[in-house]
Amino acid sequence: MQNHYFKTKVVKMGQWATTLLDMETWYGQETNHYFKKLFGIPKGILIIYDGTTEYSQGYVPEDYFIKLHKQIKKIRSKNYRELEKKLKTFYPLNEEAKRKVSKIYNDPAKLTNRQLNIAFLKVRYWIHRLAIFDQFGWLAEEGFMPQMKNILVNKLKLKIDSPEYHRVLFALTTPENVSTTLQEKTAVFEKAIKIKRQKQTLEKAGKILAKNFGWLPIFCYGEPWQGSHYIEELKGLDKKDVPTLTSEYHKIKNHASFRNRAIAEIIKKYKIDKKDLQIFVDFGLAIDTRNEAEYFVSFGGYFLMPLYKEIAKRLFISVRQLRDFTEKRYPALCLAK
Repeated sequence: MQNHYFKTKVVKMGQWATTLLDMETWYGQETNHYFKKLFGIPKGILIIYDGTTEYSQGYVPEDYFIKLHKQIKKIRSKNYRELEKKLKTFYPLNEEAKRKVSKIYNDPAKLTNRQLNIAFLKVRYWIHRLAIFDQFGWLAEEGFMPQMKNILVNKLKLKIDSPEYHRVLFALTTPENVSTTLQEKTAVFEKAIKIKRQKQTLEKAGKILAKNFGWLPIFCYGEPWQGSHYIEELKGLDKKDVPTLTSEYHKIKNHASFRNRAIAEIIKKYKIDKKDLQIFVDFGLAIDTRNEAEYFVSFGGYFLMPLYKEIAKRLFISVRQLRDFTEKRYPALCLAK
């Protein structure tokens, strides 16, 4: 009972039906290294896997949240936009990671054992690099709430929970970046318009959408969407006419201009100080990069799944056994070098 975790008050942050290998892919020591390198403080997360329930559970020391927000304050003290700069490094990194991961291998069955192992580690490397943004938003978001509430109520004189309060909060925290969700929605509207104009068949559109976005629900090891998923979605849009679909399509395409205009109007109306505005910008980026990092875990998972299957095949075990792999449970199993 000497371990400090027995004496430290912790907050349970949730539980996930995630196996050992999946959880290590998402968390791991490497994520702690990259988190500290970017934000100047380690993650402070304890993950416990319960083999009886097959759930992973996350705990964070109570005082970690205080330490994290002191660190955020320190980052901002040098330059009030410094946290924004750090969070925005996600976007080019995300694009690079997607390019690199999609080219790591072609056919897992043609790889040697060593090449198979290297391919797995390369995919996992990129997941580790980006997962830290998910973890930052997850750990830091509650600390932004009282700061934003204070500005909205005490400086902008808005009535808490009023329609205007929520309108301003939503507008100020909306990031300029077009999210993956909006990209998918834009693509669906685009296909629906083509189908209406008889420039593409429903089946062809479904296949293309599944190829481009089918990885979205995977996370660590879920089932990708097939063409049938998008065919049903496109059928649901069939009731809308082309002008309506086109209007909705352009609204999403012009997301950044609508967002910037709304913020400019609010700044003019309430005369918001730049440093106060930055709190909302940082929060919006923290949430957006958190969501996008989770999507990258799904993207990486899409490329890990064939590797899992090939490794399991060569070890003569099931994929589930591989994903629950520990040295203690399967001591005799290893890949030849």
